[in-house]
Amino acid sequence: MVLSGITILHSSNFQNGLKFWKNAAENSPHSALAHSYFGDMYFLSGKLQDAQSEYQKALAINKAELPVHNNLAIVYINMGKLKEAEAEFKEEIRLHPDYKEASLNLDRLYSLQGDKN
Repeated sequence: MVLSGITILHSSNFQNGLKFWKNAAENSPHSALAHSYFGDMYFLSGKLQDAQSEYQKALAINKAELPVHNNLAIVYINMGKLKEAEAEFKEEIRLHPDYKEASLNLDRLYSLQGDKN
């Protein structure tokens, strides 16, 4: 009966991804993964500043958390910060050369800019 009560109280954290990852980040403040996924949920909700903040928190904990630099770069593109996006894609590629998504995204960025550096 006690466990049922705890389950019911805790079930509100599973209403949606944003609530779930907010709870995870708050209860695991030293988890880069939790902040990364919380950033993803903010991004999907169109809250770019909040997504940026969560990705930066994740990187402060673990500068090599995959694929946070890539995801932060995508946020920067959506904010019109193309130089910052380029730097983040390049950092992701430096840290994780086998993560092809970052290379593809960097190529897309150059295509957007009309510059194939």
